[in-house]
This record gives sequence, C-alpha cells and structure tokens, in this order.
Amino acid sequence: MIHPVLMPCFDLEQTPATLRRWLVRAGDTVAPGDALAEIEADKANLEMEAFVGGKVRALLVGEGAAVEPFTPLAEIDDAWGTP
Repeated sequence: MIHPVLMPCFDLEQTPATLRRWLVRAGDTVAPGDALAEIEADKANLEMEAFVGGKVRALLVGEGAAVEPFTPLAEIDDAWGTP
C-alpha cells in the first residue's frame, strides 16, 4: 500500500513551513521513526519521521519549498519486498 507523507500542521493558523532538506532519497528503505526530512516552521526546526516502514517511492516536493500543512511531500510503499 502507498502511504502519503504529509506536511505536519504546526500551529492553529496553518501557515506554510519550509522543507529545508531531504534526509532520504527515492528508493531508500525506511523504518518507522527514521528521519525523512528537516522542516523549518516559524518557531521551530525539526526532523520529520516516517510513520510506516517501506520503500520511499517518490519525493514530491523540492528542498527549499514553502509548503502548506497536509500537502503530500513523499510516498512510502509498505508492500515493497513482500511476496
């Protein structure tokens, strides 16, 4: 199954945050809790973690982009490698 990785919502005003840097590439295998990207919001910088394990199928947003909350950033395929 393909799982979207969404930009988190950091505040009630739902202002855009900046995707500073990807820590993975398409084709990488990740586990739950692995860091995927560095995100910069108005009041904090943080690493966004994977919620599911699998293969990073696609990175949908480029580094440096200002992104609205709940926008798909990447896709993870949790069925990769299963028969």
